[in-house]
Amino acid sequence: MKIKIILFVLMSMPLLLLSQDVLEIENNPTGIVFPRMSAQPQGAVQGQCFFNTTSNKLECYDGANWVATGPGLTGATGATGATGATGAQGATGATGATGATGATGAQGPPGPSGGISCWDTNGNSMNDVSEDTNGDGLFNALDCKGPSGDTGATGSNGAQGPPGPSGGISCWDLNGDGVQDASEDINGDGLFNGIDCRGPAGATGPTGATGATGATGATGATGDTGATGPKGDPGPMGAPGTITGGGLACWDLNGNGTADVATEDSNGDNVVNIFDCRGADGAAGATGATGATGATGATGATGATGATGASGTTNLPLLSGFPQNPSINTIYVIQGPSGEPIMYWYGNALGSTTFHLVH
Repeated sequence: MKIKIILFVLMSMPLLLLSQDVLEIENNPTGIVFPRMSAQPQGAVQGQCFFNTTSNKLECYDGANWVATGPGLTGATGATGATGATGAQGATGATGATGATGATGAQGPPGPSGGISCWDTNGNSMNDVSEDTNGDGLFNALDCKGPSGDTGATGSNGAQGPPGPSGGISCWDLNGDGVQDASEDINGDGLFNGIDCRGPAGATGPTGATGATGATGATGATGDTGATGPKGDPGPMGAPGTITGGGLACWDLNGNGTADVATEDSNGDNVVNIFDCRGADGAAGATGATGATGATGATGATGATGATGASGTTNLPLLSGFPQNPSINTIYVIQGPSGEPIMYWYGNALGSTTFHLVH
């Protein structure tokens, strides 16, 4: 006579009584029969288990995902899934370390007379509010801004997405008619079993996080000086400037009007002049767009057939110790040192036939 009892989790974790959606299992003289369903139930709670009649596996919910127990069969590689939609723009990577100062380039042709201060971004020789970049009310070398940094490296690929849903009655029954059709004997051995199963392609995983900014590359060799272009026509006379003081040279970092060789001779030639001027480092550029997907590679050779998976976890009595004469490819539930049930699979894995803990 079958007696219905409340389901408890028989895994290597403390016993957990389900607080909602309580299911019932059957206890008969030969073992425990888990609830049988063809798909994962909704509203599961941590520790809930059922036998999936679609995948022929015992699945338990760990609080975030359904996890199938026991080593499964290695299916053939599924077809490549369609390219997923482009992920959202990743966050801008951290600014890389400042690279070493490059060698001084060849002297360029003389500029027009008068010169332009490095902070005078519009070249009108006036102190415009928009040119006080550090907001200290002064217009000097500290307001100068260098060019934008190089674009950061593209981040690594995201993790593999979860497997797609399976179909059919048995995993090899592609058309779900319950009949062993010749087209479903994938490996051509005349048998219809787990070795013929091929899962659908998994969904494309989410876009991975933006990778760290790569190290600054070595400074390239100085290119040859280009030919001097034709002299342009003189520009119109600018508006008279407003005299606000003697002004600061772009190399005068401390604004004291003195050429301090120790701190302001940035190129080390013992002369403090315009060649020692350097603007502030620019902000890191935005991450470049993801490159186009490369062409699909040639199909690899078929891998070796994986070992046969263990039998489904039905009719599992709780044993007080390991059996003396265990059956190959069989799952046993052994009572642990604290009375907790622990699931083991007896079979050959990695060249060793012994008891293997089922995670």
